[in-house]
Amino acid sequence: MELDDVDWAALHGTYGSAADVPHHLEALRSTDRDARRTALVGLSDAVVHQGTRWQVSAHVVPFLVRLVDDPTTADRGALTALLRDVGIGPRDDGDLPFDPDAAFDGPTVTGEQEALVIERVYRREEEEEELTDDWVDLADACAEKWDADAYRAAATHADAYRRWLSDRDPEVASRAAELLHHGSFPVRLTAAVALAYRVGRGVPDDALTVLVEAREHEELPPFPWGWDRRAPRRYIALALQRIGLG
Repeated sequence: MELDDVDWAALHGTYGSAADVPHHLEALRSTDRDARRTALVGLSDAVVHQGTRWQVSAHVVPFLVRLVDDPTTADRGALTALLRDVGIGPRDDGDLPFDPDAAFDGPTVTGEQEALVIERVYRREEEEEELTDDWVDLADACAEKWDADAYRAAATHADAYRRWLSDRDPEVASRAAELLHHGSFPVRLTAAVALAYRVGRGVPDDALTVLVEAREHEELPPFPWGWDRRAPRRYIALALQRIGLG
């Protein structure tokens, strides 16, 4: 799929039409650092806002994956972080175990209903009108649909994430749940925990080995890059519990 294959102008993001999204995606390959930074901010603002995904969010996933998958792309760590925000949103280990079928079991939203919500969301400030409970429920259903669409779009690229398991960029490596053979033990352990959280009993043997061995370590290194909500040993215990060995 190429950028021109998507009717971006017909999609909506945080603040309205997503017509500028392909320009942001193209600018992320610029040799100008400021241009890339502006594009990343613009893209992030359009596709995810305070954890909320929008109609356009799922559509940027394959293009972000393509950018990160190219080792010549600049700022790959920041792009991986954005991909994570689009695909997973504000969820963290407190939301696990996570069952997408159960999480996304809301009412089906028709195209007509989605169009109605979009039309009213982006003109609500111009026309003050009372929001009925039925309309709020429909808006919530659309938000759940866009959340599910983004999650499932990201889930289709597991093969790409596996290719990143030995990436030289530690930020890319630390954010890919399949990174089980990285040279850094904290990265391997972080990846094994994340993968156990995501797939449960289906965790690969390599990840299971990392977790079991880590449980026996007398001392564990601190987890890198933001995993500071609890002690490493607690993360390991929760991961093993998730796969039935706790």
